[in-house]
Amino acid sequence: MKSKRKKYGLLLILILSLFAANCYRREVGREPEQDIFVFAPPAIWDAVQKPLEDVFSAGIETPQYEKYFNLKYVSNPDDLDKYTLHRNLMFVATLDSKGPIADLVKKSISSSKTMTGVKQGKNFLFKKENQWVNDQVILLLISVNADSLAKKIERFKQQIFNIYNDQYEKQLKKEMFASHENKKLEEELLNKYQWTVRVQHDYFVAWESPDTGFVFLRRMYPERWFYGRWIDTDNPSLITKDWILNERDSVGTWFYGGDVINRKYVKFKIVNFNNRRAYQVDGLWENNEKVAGGPFREYVFYDEPTSRIYIIDCAVFDPKDLYGKMPYMRQLDVMARSFKTLVDIQKEK
Repeated sequence: MKSKRKKYGLLLILILSLFAANCYRREVGREPEQDIFVFAPPAIWDAVQKPLEDVFSAGIETPQYEKYFNLKYVSNPDDLDKYTLHRNLMFVATLDSKGPIADLVKKSISSSKTMTGVKQGKNFLFKKENQWVNDQVILLLISVNADSLAKKIERFKQQIFNIYNDQYEKQLKKEMFASHENKKLEEELLNKYQWTVRVQHDYFVAWESPDTGFVFLRRMYPERWFYGRWIDTDNPSLITKDWILNERDSVGTWFYGGDVINRKYVKFKIVNFNNRRAYQVDGLWENNEKVAGGPFREYVFYDEPTSRIYIIDCAVFDPKDLYGKMPYMRQLDVMARSFKTLVDIQKEK
């Protein structure tokens, strides 16, 4: 009984510190995490597992389906102290739920004003950053009952996903460019072609063809490919879904030794790409002759200030697949979305 009270006391200290001073913060490794550890009473987890899994169901074909994040339910609340050094934590409860986690979540939002907001349905999501380690995100989700909680998770699914995703990308960017950023190559791209991206130290120019508007950057072990393609035109209506796919296949024929898109797996969506309306295209490339393939992502958009169509394309080839391809694709995506034209840079000055 004494041991149980001791563990409960530790849990109380840990949870109550969520919204107090950051006296527990410690440094850990810089690498971002894809796992989100969830603490909830068993009955509440049963009610919210499906909507939470739906929140974090997004991913890409690599060709295996790899998700951006993996939910990990921690069934034993006594294990909380083992997880405080992880980046992504979530605590879920309802006002009518029982047990250590429910009690501690309710204690952490015990101010009368906050509790009234929860009862009225105005307050639902509470966020805390950098509590026990730097770059940590902790969410508390709470509502009146399980049904209300599940509905709120469904309603605010994009907001919940974005909180973890934005932190992941922020941390990833910091890790990628912490040292040895290839600023010489970045300046070279800008001077030659009037656009640039941030480049990690071990990328190199594998091929460039100024006459056709193409530059191909490469990184080894595993292979990561990044190319920029630009077409000077005053006709943005050239950009159609078929044109994008055919253009990608043409680049594969010219520069990648016969790579083509597997059109069964292509997904298009319209996104905001650095304040430009762009197609984001996700899919699989393959090369039947070389018996090779992997995931790709590209952004295609018209840039009015420069009167150019740009294609910014990322791909991975990793036949060993020791760690999955998602981490490498996310690195490439950060690189792609650092894109700036000379006009952009001049406006920033």
